[in-house]
Amino acid sequence: MKVKHLFSVIGLGLFALAAAGAGVIGGSVKKANSVEADAPNTWMFRAQLDLGEASPNYEHCVIEEEHAVDGVQFHIWGANLDKTFDAAYMEFDTFDYYGVNVALRDDQTITGAQWILHQKDVGYKYSTDLNQFGDDATDHLDKDTTIVAIQWQYNHNWVDGKWTPYKDWGEPCFTLQMHIDGQEAVDMVKEPANGVFAARNMVHSVNGKWIEMISDGSVHLKYAFKEMLDEDSAALVHGGNDQWTYLNDTGTYDVIFDNDHTYIKKHQATDTVYIYYVLENGTPTNDYIYSWGGSEQFGSWPGTKVTSVEGVKEVTNNGVIRFQGGESTKLIYKIPVKTGYPVGDSKFKFNNNDTMETDARPISGHNAYWWSGDANGLAGYSLEFILQVEAIRNAAEDHSVCNISQESATSLVNTYLSLGNEMQQTYIDCTTVYTHKRDGSDGNEYVSYRFVIEELARIANIELGSGSRVDLSSNYEKYNATTLIAIISVVAISSVLVVTLVLVKRRQHN
Repeated sequence: MKVKHLFSVIGLGLFALAAAGAGVIGGSVKKANSVEADAPNTWMFRAQLDLGEASPNYEHCVIEEEHAVDGVQFHIWGANLDKTFDAAYMEFDTFDYYGVNVALRDDQTITGAQWILHQKDVGYKYSTDLNQFGDDATDHLDKDTTIVAIQWQYNHNWVDGKWTPYKDWGEPCFTLQMHIDGQEAVDMVKEPANGVFAARNMVHSVNGKWIEMISDGSVHLKYAFKEMLDEDSAALVHGGNDQWTYLNDTGTYDVIFDNDHTYIKKHQATDTVYIYYVLENGTPTNDYIYSWGGSEQFGSWPGTKVTSVEGVKEVTNNGVIRFQGGESTKLIYKIPVKTGYPVGDSKFKFNNNDTMETDARPISGHNAYWWSGDANGLAGYSLEFILQVEAIRNAAEDHSVCNISQESATSLVNTYLSLGNEMQQTYIDCTTVYTHKRDGSDGNEYVSYRFVIEELARIANIELGSGSRVDLSSNYEKYNATTLIAIISVVAISSVLVVTLVLVKRRQHN
């Protein structure tokens, strides 16, 4: 039986602490630009600039270091069109290269363009106007263009305060393909709606085969393939150089090329995990969740309002549980998220649908998140334990911990003892729950969870100060599946009803 399934059967995922993430691949967060008239982008090409002698990394750069180029833009105009795009830095290979995928609507035609350099402590420097594209006979670009990319090159020749490219119309490229050894090369298809080129559903069936990018012309594309792989994609390959590399495993892959990265994405089975969002107050959140790396399951930016996500739950029962104690309620949302490319996603952000957003973070199930900071596995699994105890307590007569069976109490106390001092002291003991008064009088009060554990220990006839403790809080990365199964066997978790809930830690900005 797989460990993943074993955890599900036993009912507690308490020992896979601080998982490294969902194991899927994703790139940088993509925010959709506003589109005039709500019409979709239907055609595209790629514009690139070879900085040539103006390259900061070039040994003989003609621009002094203190005024080096530190940014590039591409300005276009024409029918229903006047836009400026930020070009992304690609790589240094003799010279520095910038590029941008330009996606436009059916009714937009490019009749003029201009490259714009930004120099440190100087400002913007403009090229002369460009009104030829790919060859000296083409005076516009529109939805019928077959060009994949056009690359211009900086020329240190200035006329009336503007620099002139080496060739006004640039160098064209008409093919961009991916090729797996032993198979036919496949086109990287333009996807204007996403602003990318993509070769999808490529089957790598035999290990030891290489994958390469192919392009024609003098445009710097294929030789940037390996250098432009994002971190997650680089982990899927080994060896090679420039335009080729070896895939580590067989499977089905997508290769996607955006402004500044190449992504190799392996198809994976879809799974649903839960992340937990902890507020710093008791007011229902108005924040949104946005995820990417696959299907953008919560929609395009800004995503979906957290409270409107299908299957979301607020797990403190409006403050009955106060995680880590305190005098005020902190609401906590359990959010289901699909992982596994291409249906699921790999990264997410929270945002307020306005000017505030969190850092990008990997989707890591069984983890607690604050508005800022990394995934907190210790907090998440501590909260799952608390919520399991609460499920059992609420199922007992009169919702009283005193009426929990000895068998259940023994299982819970042994689990508690296995969690280690940091989880116990930082997250569990200091949490409070609104329940019967300790002195037996009528009414309710907030009670420390340490008291709940002590009462369970009394029922189980276990000394809390004794027994074997497994300090997973400092050593969880060393535990493999065999160790985890051994721990579970010692703990002897019972099969009583379990509610597997994880909470998120966040500093609410509202």
